[in-house]
Amino acid sequence: MNRREFLANALKLSALGVLPVSLFGEPERPELFRAGKTTIGRRSFRGFSLPLLGLGLMNLPQDALSKRIDAERAKRLIESAMEQGINYFDSAPNYLGGAGEEFLGRILKKYPRSSYFLASKLSLNRIHSPENARKEVERQLRQCGTGSFDFYMLQMLDSAKAVRAEQLGIPELFRTLKRQGKIRFAGVSFSDTPEVLARLLPRAEWDFIQIEINYADWDFCRIREIYKLLTTCKIPVLAVNALRGGDLEYADNQKIAQAYRFPISLPGVVLTICHASSEQQIVSAVQALNNFRSLSETEREQLVKMAEKLRNSGKLNPCGDCNCSKSNPAVDSRTLASCPFSIHPKNRRFQFL
Repeated sequence: MNRREFLANALKLSALGVLPVSLFGEPERPELFRAGKTTIGRRSFRGFSLPLLGLGLMNLPQDALSKRIDAERAKRLIESAMEQGINYFDSAPNYLGGAGEEFLGRILKKYPRSSYFLASKLSLNRIHSPENARKEVERQLRQCGTGSFDFYMLQMLDSAKAVRAEQLGIPELFRTLKRQGKIRFAGVSFSDTPEVLARLLPRAEWDFIQIEINYADWDFCRIREIYKLLTTCKIPVLAVNALRGGDLEYADNQKIAQAYRFPISLPGVVLTICHASSEQQIVSAVQALNNFRSLSETEREQLVKMAEKLRNSGKLNPCGDCNCSKSNPAVDSRTLASCPFSIHPKNRRFQFL
């Protein structure tokens, strides 16, 4: 069976809800990282020990008037994360008005480079040539005050961006950067449908893929299908947005804990990223994943069923960063039109391969 046939069968398995029992061998007992205040679970990824929780920079504290980073509060948040064993930091050139990477680089200077993992992304919005792309990566490295990224990904990949990436020689650029030691692992953050992912996977050479995973959108936005396709193909998954942009924060502490445990309980998911804006949010996330115990299948399905009640309650926004499809009968036309990642006819971003 060739790779294309394998992927076609994988998509069929996904639609039927069939998932291999073992993805990457026997489940690994998380290692423990003792750092100051607490003990946080960790998992092995290609010989490296990653925390179950990563810190994203999108929502670092900002001054209410100037909208600039509140340097003192943001510094304490990053240092608090390190103290609690959260040493994976996820950034992007557009976070915090473009100031996030430079700020993070300044704060992390006090720590040995080998003590943390640095992740960032390449946006194609202002890239017009292979040379533009190379210079952008070099600029980001300078901004972060480092010589290399541990995880580097093409940002918000959809079918149209995949075409542009091929035209711009991005796959070859990533291979070159890996050979040069400027990035360790190359991947994408994905924001399209399972059908598009199945078309892209035969030409992929990705070490990982980052996707949104939360229980509220698990079936509604076809995240389950995307996850199953990735794990069937044995591609490690980095999860983001466990609280659905804060929509799930109103719940009691037990439900918040279950929301964080939901993605980490899935086989093949390496870590989940929290875009915290306060130290208390970090504390809540760490408490949820401290002495981590996987959700049972029954608990996972109960959460998914609860998602429908949440939608009917009006406590959720119409749609998050998702992979909605008009083939999903639960998605009405208003939701599709408002969702930036839908395939509604009004949304012209998508040009399917």
